[in-house]
Amino acid sequence: MPRETASSHTAASSPKAAPPRSAATPRPTARAARVVLACLIAVWLLGLSFMIVLLSPVTHALADRTVNDQLGGFTHEELVALADSGLAYVTLGGGDPLPIGEDEYEAFTPEVIAHLDDVRTVLRAAMLLTVALTLAVAAMLIVLIRRGMGARALAPVLAVAGLAPLVCVLLLAIISMVSFDAVFATMHQLFFSEGTWTFAWDSLLIRIYPLTFWMGMGIVWAVALVFFSVLSLAIGLKLRKV
Repeated sequence: MPRETASSHTAASSPKAAPPRSAATPRPTARAARVVLACLIAVWLLGLSFMIVLLSPVTHALADRTVNDQLGGFTHEELVALADSGLAYVTLGGGDPLPIGEDEYEAFTPEVIAHLDDVRTVLRAAMLLTVALTLAVAAMLIVLIRRGMGARALAPVLAVAGLAPLVCVLLLAIISMVSFDAVFATMHQLFFSEGTWTFAWDSLLIRIYPLTFWMGMGIVWAVALVFFSVLSLAIGLKLRKV
């Protein structure tokens, strides 16, 4: 009967060594970090493009094209100036004094001011979130690059982050073409209490911010988002060749 040697017993009982990890295969933690970074960049692009919409030259140009000056009482220039003041109030908390009164056709009623205050709360939260995302994206990039993430590893992150908002824009554009009113109402219902954001079609607030004004803002937002998304996607594809 053959005698089993110690060396053969050791070889038989020892577990098989794990195959070496390919340098091209990311570790699970690194893969998770890239997924998180891609999500952060995608949301950041949404916020960044929305900040473009809020720039005063953009809102002024939209107001100049859309204010309803057909009902009399105010000149075109006066309505545009009121639109500028209202937007300054909800974004910067400043601007020229708003005309406050009880007649909603000639002034901003307390209900209108309350709605503008709600809008200011939402917009400031969006601004703070965009700033926070900017810092978070920058911090993650610095950490991951210091840990050895190269251009090729960053490429799919930027590509996916740029592609996701483009899909969202396409879907939203299709829905808006079917019924922009439904999209507009749904967005308001998400952020404001029922009954606090509806006003008469010929009230001063609606005259300076008619539906066409908001449609214009939506178009500007979509164009800005497409620009930033395509830029992110293009950089990602470029880095794949580095």
